[in-house]
Amino acid sequence: MTDRYRPYVPPRPPRPFKRNSDYAPRMHPVLHVEKFHAGVDYAAPHGTPIPAQTPGEVVYSGFNEGYGNTVIVKTTNGYGLYAHMDEPPQVRMGDRVWPGDIVGRVGGTGKFSKGTICTILSLSRSRSRTG
Repeated sequence: MTDRYRPYVPPRPPRPFKRNSDYAPRMHPVLHVEKFHAGVDYAAPHGTPIPAQTPGEVVYSGFNEGYGNTVIVKTTNGYGLYAHMDEPPQVRMGDRVWPGDIVGRVGGTGKFSKGTICTILSLSRSRSRTG
């Protein structure tokens, strides 16, 4: 058996978040080339709290050149990523989070086009037999 990861787009975050980019091929807003966008971007006013969408353990909390201020949560089904936060994340590695817990605030760090966004990406693990 091998572990495979497949994308899972979690339920839409509560208002005031508005989906503005899907998990799909698109014209990259900064690089201006067609690339696969492996996440879902949501727009919300600058500073809006970002709630965790799934329960899990924080396995990364810090700055990433592409994603800016970022949190990665390991869940029972895979991983969730929260990116482009305004300030350093409000959770630390090893913290447990539950749906609704605030992981950070909407901002515009990392590579993004304009406005304030939050990227949420979940990868869920599915077991499959090979051979």
